[in-house]
Formats: sequence, structure tokens, C-alpha cells
Amino acid sequence: MKAFVLTSFDHAPEFADVPEPEPGPGEVRVRVHATSVNPVDHMIRSGFFRAVQEYRFPAVFGRDFAGVVQTVGDGVTRLREGDEVYGFVKRDYIGDGTFADYVVVPGGFFVAAKPSRLSLQQAGTLAQAGITALECVEAVPSGPGQVVVVNGATGGLGTFAVQIAKARGADVVATAPSCSGRWGRTISSTRRKVTWSSSCGRPFPRASTGSSTSSSMSTRPSWGKARTTLAASSPACATGSFAGEAEPRP
Repeated sequence: MKAFVLTSFDHAPEFADVPEPEPGPGEVRVRVHATSVNPVDHMIRSGFFRAVQEYRFPAVFGRDFAGVVQTVGDGVTRLREGDEVYGFVKRDYIGDGTFADYVVVPGGFFVAAKPSRLSLQQAGTLAQAGITALECVEAVPSGPGQVVVVNGATGGLGTFAVQIAKARGADVVATAPSCSGRWGRTISSTRRKVTWSSSCGRPFPRASTGSSTSSSMSTRPSWGKARTTLAASSPACATGSFAGEAEPRP
């Protein structure tokens, strides 16, 4: 199969022919129709994780996917051949990723049936940024009467955080570069109030509604602070997802 691989820490990624992965017990093989590129993929490519994870060269990287189940391993009951699915890859090593024609994933977690109203291309951008945003929003007070600040709101992670916080009933304060105005209006076009600011790079003042108060935060917060005080992502760290074709083209 065709794949986009790392052959060493000293060479740029390249397209290559690699063996098709075979599913074992409890696994499924998915024909990848769409994937996305996130900041973590650049970190992987740069060797950022070499101290804590083995790079299995030639290492296929990429984490998000959407596609069609082609082969089902023994013991899998949730999925069948032909199912349209989406999800992401999480392994304890670097390799066997989603920038390829096929990927093998556990049939019991990090994969689910694709929502019927979404295309495979749309679903291919959902999993990693969406789950991260959900965890951020759930880690802070984000119900009716609460104020949630989303910093870098037009990145992949921020886009999901705005919509999830709105769906939970919160009032959202969102920041993004002024050139993101049209996209910002698109993701905030519901009855819930979303206040936009283009003040990226400057700390927020304290913002409050009733007894709920959100703390100030610069555009480069620590992950701990983001989880405990705000659902936020800085423009530098936001997940910039986009759908791509499953078969890479040089």
C-alpha cells in the first residue's frame, strides 16, 4: 500500500510502498478515505517524542481517520465489513498510523460508526481535536450561567470547544485573529451568545456573569491552567485539522 513514512530522524517524510497491515484478534482493518494533519504530527516528524516512544522505522504516522471497515478480526462484534467509521490511532510507539491506504485499529475503542449526516471527509477531522476539546470543556465549569473563554477559537481544537461550550449552555468569549471573522461567524451562528475578540497576544481581563467568573489567560497558557480554569487553546497550539484524500499524491 502507499503510505507517508518517516525513515529516520535525519530525513524528511516520504511516500513509500509498505506492506498492508493485518488485523489480529479484536482488531479491524479500515480503508482510509480521509485523515487530518495536526500539530502533533509535526512534533512526531521532528522527533519530539523519541525520548519516550519508540519510532518503528519506516514509521507511518498520522492519527485521525475516517473510512470503511475492510476486514474484521476474531472477536469483534461492534463493527462489520462495509461499516463507515471514524476515529484516531493511539499507540505506545510511533508507527502504523493513518497517513496510508489502510490502518488497523482495536475494534473496541477509539473507533465508532460515522455519523450519517457527515461525509467521510468531515469525519476525518473530528476525533483527535474533538475529544481534546471535549476534555477541556468538561474540565471547567461550562453550564448555563458560566463564562467559558476559548483562546484561539478558529483552530481545530478551538472550533470544537466553542460549539461544545455553547451546547452545554455557557456564554462563550472567543478570540481569534481578525482575519478569521467569517469563520468565526460560521461557528457561532446559533442563539447562544458568543463574544469575539481579536486581542490575540494580550492577556484577558477577568470576565464574569453573575457568580461565575473565568480567570485571565495569555495566548500561551500551560496545559494545566487550560484544564483547570478555561477551555482554551492558543493559536500556536490549536489543532489545525483539514480533510485530505486517503491516497497521498506526490
